[in-house]
Amino acid sequence: DSVAIFRADRVFEEPLVGALLEAREVALLDDGGQVAAVHVPAAEAEAVIAALESGGELPARLSRKTPKELAGTYNKQLRKRAEFYVLAVSEEARYRCEKRVFAGTYKGVTDVVSKYVFPFPVFHLTRLAAALRMHPNTVTTISLLFTLATIFLWLEGHLWAGLATAWTMLILDTVDGKLARTTLTSSKFGDIFDHGIDLIHPPFWYWAWIEGLMPNFPY
Repeated sequence: DSVAIFRADRVFEEPLVGALLEAREVALLDDGGQVAAVHVPAAEAEAVIAALESGGELPARLSRKTPKELAGTYNKQLRKRAEFYVLAVSEEARYRCEKRVFAGTYKGVTDVVSKYVFPFPVFHLTRLAAALRMHPNTVTTISLLFTLATIFLWLEGHLWAGLATAWTMLILDTVDGKLARTTLTSSKFGDIFDHGIDLIHPPFWYWAWIEGLMPNFPY
């Protein structure tokens, strides 16, 4: 009985989408004070779209809210304080927008490697995956294959090769989450699939690493 309408030349941080869907008869403003999205009764959708396209007046009763007023400043999913964004999209601002969107996907607390080593390769791999229209679950599946390859290589005593596949898996394990958040393609299955691998694989890696080292030590 209602319709959410988003401008196609704006990019919205994920929590704003959920907050707008929960609200009714509200207009979301971008950083320049322009209406970027609205949630209105379905019967008014066509008239509102026409007004947005022509620059006409929207219904006066619509509550106009900034990102902060609509969704606050706390990202529950990433457990951090944040200033949610609505960015104007253009070819000139494309790289700047991509960097801002990517930066917004990081959790509030993370490890040193994820914060200082991974961002450069992960950013460019996420851009590539998005350009190829890869689904996050596809990336997760590839990371699973590298997880299994690491176990096999370490069991066979190929420790350095296994380290290479292990680091590749860790990078891809970061890419799939960033891709899901930046392209708004998160899903419950993807979350379980990704975190399930994270929870299950460590003991198998430890076991395979120890087995691979054993031939180098006398009994």
